[in-house]
Amino acid sequence: MFPKIILSMSLGLGFFTLIPIAFTTAKFEPYALNGGLVSAVAGKDYVIIASDTRMTDGGYSIMTRDYMTSRIWDATGVSSSASSSSLDGDDNDNGNGNPYGGGLNSDGSLVIPKKEASVPASYEIDENDINEGISIKTSFTQCPTFIASAGCASDCEALKRKMRSEISAHKYWNHGAGTLTPSGIANLLMMTLYSRRTFPFYSFCILAGLDASPSPSLDEHGDEDENENEDGNAHVHVYDAIGSHERVAVASAGNGREMLQPILDRLFATGTEAEADGEIEIANSKKSKLNRDDRAIHPSEQRVGLKLLPPVETYVKCNEREAVGMLVRGYRSVAEREISIGDNVVVCVLKRHWRGTGTTRFETEVLRFPLKKH
Repeated sequence: MFPKIILSMSLGLGFFTLIPIAFTTAKFEPYALNGGLVSAVAGKDYVIIASDTRMTDGGYSIMTRDYMTSRIWDATGVSSSASSSSLDGDDNDNGNGNPYGGGLNSDGSLVIPKKEASVPASYEIDENDINEGISIKTSFTQCPTFIASAGCASDCEALKRKMRSEISAHKYWNHGAGTLTPSGIANLLMMTLYSRRTFPFYSFCILAGLDASPSPSLDEHGDEDENENEDGNAHVHVYDAIGSHERVAVASAGNGREMLQPILDRLFATGTEAEADGEIEIANSKKSKLNRDDRAIHPSEQRVGLKLLPPVETYVKCNEREAVGMLVRGYRSVAEREISIGDNVVVCVLKRHWRGTGTTRFETEVLRFPLKKH
């Protein structure tokens, strides 16, 4: 604001007066909060990533109810196999007008299914009324790594294009070698966000993927050895806008995160019987601590050789069907209280399938569930 002094002569008096006039300039607002609530869950051999489909202008105006272009997208650029299918849809375009087939668009974003179908009964848990949704299944020979982002839609789209370009260049420089691991992509995303720390991407991200590890070893009874990989094969990392990230079991980001995160923490928690009775059990083991969080790892057990494990377990102990039900329950709770969340929640389940020949195949299943349309 710069005051400007102008001269004016009073008529009939013959003298000059100084009149200060203030001019204001318009503010430059480079960011806009376009809403979005993204989340992810890591299991022992699966990972789930989800987002709502509402896009707002930062207030009460809804710009679109079916936005997914920069919400959930594949960072690796892997191609799907021809054997993709959808429930009650055409195998050529999955009943969604997608000429590329499968659950991914050409830019890597998830396809929002258009045809409705009944969700299998196995996706229902307790009294949760998950009674309708959509499923698109896609098979991959290489494991995709998904990134979900919420915040400013233009910044999320710019981040998506930059990440996919960097990973595509990495593959070409390595003579068509396999894609990066989820940990490598997590570090790349961290460096990309931190490189813009002076003018950051207004994008709050979650990364989810699976390790492309060899077939599991079997124990003496012929079953999979659960102690082979203590921290699990699924990776979920949650980020802030400048790249600080943490590997967790359950993550959420975006509008309504403050409501969704405690709901998911409680749903996925596995408390002790003493906690259920409202008591506090003092463990008599070597941990010698209050056993309030069953997923917490004692500091003496966090270091395995030269490897430092996270302070909490990085995977949940339920199956993917129960996890989908809990996610939808959490989204429906938040949609009742947050005006920018609603319309639909799109859930992508990424799972590994072992084969007897020693090869591994990955499959994604995209589901859509209705939310409150206020």
